[in-house]
Amino acid sequence: MREQRVIDPTQATRRADSTDFNAASPHRAGHSTGIHPEDRPRVTDEQRLRQAHYRYDDGTGDEVYDTRIPTSVRRYQMPVTQAPRTVVRYHRQQVPPRRSRTQDYAPPVQPQTHTRPTEAKAKPAQAHRREWHPLVYVGLTILVGLMVFVGVSLALNWWHGYQDDLHYGRPRTAQYDVRVGHHDVHTPSHFLAINLNKQVEIIELPGGDATKSRVYIGPTLVGDGQDLTPVTLEFRDVNGDGKPDMIVHIEDSKIVFLNDNGQFRLAKPSDTITL
Repeated sequence: MREQRVIDPTQATRRADSTDFNAASPHRAGHSTGIHPEDRPRVTDEQRLRQAHYRYDDGTGDEVYDTRIPTSVRRYQMPVTQAPRTVVRYHRQQVPPRRSRTQDYAPPVQPQTHTRPTEAKAKPAQAHRREWHPLVYVGLTILVGLMVFVGVSLALNWWHGYQDDLHYGRPRTAQYDVRVGHHDVHTPSHFLAINLNKQVEIIELPGGDATKSRVYIGPTLVGDGQDLTPVTLEFRDVNGDGKPDMIVHIEDSKIVFLNDNGQFRLAKPSDTITL
């Protein structure tokens, strides 16, 4: 029976180092030390340690075989602690297309407007019709009526002034040719009624003769715009003597000049006059 001798792995490692397995082959590829071709691959220290072998020595010292490391070793797998996971949430958002794409292919995307609850509640309040007090309508009616009245009054005054300018001119002047018995058998007498700066004057040319002219002074008018009031004349018998008398009309007023002794005189309160 052969004697079994156990060789120390450290001594085997040292022996392996002395053998120099890593030396390059001088007969194969490679031109410098340290290069190991395919016929002699490099053996690492880990592989050497795994070659813990038992040698049978029969006296000659020949190595029979090497044994591998026993596999009866119990190995434990340590639990792996997992790091806390990070949850990433992606929100999908609609990105509007480029301007060139919207012009060539599709209409532009209209942005969506979100109304707030406060605005939605404010709309019914705005839609509610405000009720006015009845006196407001009464006041508006009176104001409109007053404006219409003033406008119509201004229009009528302008129209009357325009008509007076056409008939009487400025200063206001009225002319008459009447036979009143003052040297006017052949030619009627000529009368001029003038409103000269609010002063009423009547000029008589008996028989059309300017050398025998007479001037009768009438009243002085007072008030704004009275310089544009026309003065008119009327000739008729008001005292019953058969001769035409002269009546001066200034708006609604009448002034009587009686025909007496070849001229006109202002009527007196004692005169009997029938208008």
